[in-house]
Amino acid sequence: MKRVLNLLWIGIVTGTIFGLLLKAIQAFSGKEVYTLLLNVDYIPWFRDRVFHEAVEFSFHLIVSVVVVFVLYWIFKKMRMASKLIPYILTSGFIAAMLFTTTSFSSRTPDVLDTNAFGWWVLVHVIYGLLVGICIRTFVEKEVE
Repeated sequence: MKRVLNLLWIGIVTGTIFGLLLKAIQAFSGKEVYTLLLNVDYIPWFRDRVFHEAVEFSFHLIVSVVVVFVLYWIFKKMRMASKLIPYILTSGFIAAMLFTTTSFSSRTPDVLDTNAFGWWVLVHVIYGLLVGICIRTFVEKEVE
């Protein structure tokens, strides 16, 4: 149960840091990377609905928690749960895949905007690093 709670908190804390970083980058650079994070235009059921930013951010945190649990479970099975590189590489890969969703919305960066793409990938890599460090520190420590 302690492991589950730790993974839950890791997802919430790292997801919050991730979102705040993108919000700050958008505020200073003008690149719509935070808008992209909260964007759900590409999901048919959500497409025509308007949500408050707090609700959209909650969706993001739910995804972050799910990602943390899934990555931990996969990497635990592969005996790599305490290594940082798998989390970093997977987060970078997810970033590259998700950036293509910008083509489904007029509110997000252009799919060819290399500056927005760079910020997007960088913050995902930082997220992966933070997730890996937290799992190594708070989850895998208890297993030893």
